[in-house]
Amino acid sequence: NSATEVISHGSAGVWTAWDLEGPALGGMTWNSSNGRLTVPVDGVYLVAAKFYLWIDNTTNHGVMVRKNGTTFQEYQTDFAAIGAGGRTDHTITISEILKLDANDYIDFYCNADVYGGTNHTNMQMVMLGQQGIKNGN
Repeated sequence: NSATEVISHGSAGVWTAWDLEGPALGGMTWNSSNGRLTVPVDGVYLVAAKFYLWIDNTTNHGVMVRKNGTTFQEYQTDFAAIGAGGRTDHTITISEILKLDANDYIDFYCNADVYGGTNHTNMQMVMLGQQGIKNGN
């Protein structure tokens, strides 16, 4: 993805700046216009992502992992106490195991100063198996 600030705090939106690399998606589909990664079959999936924050204001920055458009988990970092001036670098690391049904999708909603670049902001998703977990997530 772009090696620049892709989303800025205050102009929140779904992250769509992924570039696909590596092997085929194993039946998963990626839609770069809406940031959705859709799964082909019911299963348990591991989602791991890193968002590199390149913060230039003193406020709360966050990334929300969403399942079918509804927030599943929030990842937040608050820089209110650091004072003004310059940039502060920080990485939000995400790791979730989700039970997804066929045609469910995940996306990432960001309200943060997120810097792109494949060695800064990246995501991996893999199906672990078809045995369900019982908490409904």
